[in-house]
Amino acid sequence: MKYIFFLLIFSLFGCKSLSSSKEMIREYISLGHEFEDILISNKSSNFISQVNFKIEGNITGKAVIILYHPPFAQRPRGAKIKINIEGRINEIITDEWYDKECLIHFIPEDASVNGKIKISYKVF
Repeated sequence: MKYIFFLLIFSLFGCKSLSSSKEMIREYISLGHEFEDILISNKSSNFISQVNFKIEGNITGKAVIILYHPPFAQRPRGAKIKINIEGRINEIITDEWYDKECLIHFIPEDASVNGKIKISYKVF
């Protein structure tokens, strides 16, 4: 009985580190040029198995967003997710992920691309 009690207490409080991180949000408004940004999760645990990306916004023209795993020096080999965007954007991507960091590489079709996008990033 005592062991069941300790097991119950551990399962209630010990699994907190396996929970998700807070959602990280970045907004980008200067979209006419190529840029990169690194998102870093605030999750306290190093046990990460999944990520949710939510990309919202509206742009004129076309662009590509590429999401990379570390180590970022191995690009383009480390590319994990590639998203073609145009017009109104409301994309939700859930995928396997094992790192606290993610590199976002934004590549516009040309300098006339403008608008605004918001990327939300959350690891589990």
